[in-house]
Amino acid sequence: MGSYDGKLYCLSSGGELLWDFDAGSRIWASPVASGDAAFFGDLGGRMYCLDLASGRARWSVEAGGKIYGSPVLGDGRVYFGASSGKVASHSAADGREVWKYTRRGSVSSSLALGGGALLVGFEDKSFVALAPADGTVLWETTLPGEVRSRPAVTPGTAAVTCYDGSALLIDVSRGSLLAEFKTRGSVYATPLVDGGAIYFGDMKGDFIALSATGLPSD
Repeated sequence: MGSYDGKLYCLSSGGELLWDFDAGSRIWASPVASGDAAFFGDLGGRMYCLDLASGRARWSVEAGGKIYGSPVLGDGRVYFGASSGKVASHSAADGREVWKYTRRGSVSSSLALGGGALLVGFEDKSFVALAPADGTVLWETTLPGEVRSRPAVTPGTAAVTCYDGSALLIDVSRGSLLAEFKTRGSVYATPLVDGGAIYFGDMKGDFIALSATGLPSD
């Protein structure tokens, strides 16, 4: 787990400290573990890959801006966004850059993979689908509010929550809006999709369950 003291901590299931790694800058988002490696970014603008057993750095790269979200992994690559508006794909094995995409608007959320697309929300309210292989723009749309949470991807759709309180269901293949629901408060948290329902909480203290159609669930 990451900390505002700039360290990443690894604990056993019993709570024993196994190791810590000092990144030297605050860590905002959760790390992602895959196989024998852990990946995370910090507010100093670096993305790290650590050996999960020892806590030693295998590689680190400059992100070009602060990293507020967790990376996402797929097909041997790690994908992440930065406050500069940069989205990048790097080799998970050695950190080599595969491609990068940049536009105006900070990336303050975690990215999501699903339906053959890398989904990215920007603070300028843009929501963009990129091809994971080369970063080509597949489609883009404008949302009612900025995205500060990871989209929840299901077969064919993505559940997206926005800071203005909007909860949206989007067609992953085309970017078209399928359904929209408005809450009373801002939403930071990633929605959970389970059993055909979408669950999330807002900053007003409401916990909301929506059906797969975007309507309140009974």
